[in-house]
Amino acid sequence: VLVVVCVFFFVPSNVILMYMYFELSMFPILVMILGYGSQIEKINSSYYLIFYAALCSFPFLFVYFKSFFFISLVYFDFNLSWEMVFVLSLKFMMKFPVYFLHLWLPKAHVEAPTTASMLLAGLLLKLGTAGFLRILGCLSFVHNNVWIVLAFLGMILASFCCMFQSDAKALAAYSSITHMSFVLMALVFIIMSGKTGGVILMLAHGYTSTLMFYLVGEFYHVSGSRMVYYMSSFFGSGMIM
Repeated sequence: VLVVVCVFFFVPSNVILMYMYFELSMFPILVMILGYGSQIEKINSSYYLIFYAALCSFPFLFVYFKSFFFISLVYFDFNLSWEMVFVLSLKFMMKFPVYFLHLWLPKAHVEAPTTASMLLAGLLLKLGTAGFLRILGCLSFVHNNVWIVLAFLGMILASFCCMFQSDAKALAAYSSITHMSFVLMALVFIIMSGKTGGVILMLAHGYTSTLMFYLVGEFYHVSGSRMVYYMSSFFGSGMIM
């Protein structure tokens, strides 16, 4: 179902249909978290996901309806004010996610089953990147400094968060935020080489992050724990065997 919704995200030529499919992609992940999550904290993580989705999406709808449906193209190739571009970008930044809109992601990954984490990292986060790519035409070199600073802070702060994680899934989630901050920094340089590098990084993240969550899930299946401290001895004994 998630794959079908993601395919339909690229089909419509109308912004409101694109928004609808963008938000519908969240529901299969919610169903997997609530239906197959093993801890009671899965309810809390679902609340975080819904709250951040609503917080970042309602401003987009407000700008869309206040513009009297002027924003009717999926590819934004006309000039907009910086404030309007920021509001339109907010809902895509939540699915990137950038660092300050990231709190839902570690909670969702920790409570989700392995399959849901793999789909979330490899597929769902790429919709935010694809949506942001569509509004890059509205950005200018004058106003992209904010995104560069935001991406740089995301790389540094999320890397520090990785150093203090004891849960391997939370560690993989924060490393995903670091990787996607690299993608954001590459994209906001606007030049063609930056866009190409950002797309390559995005594809690389889809493979590596999915594999990380798969390995963490296999480790949990074998050992019954996701503690990082147990992994060194586990892989060491596996190599000896």
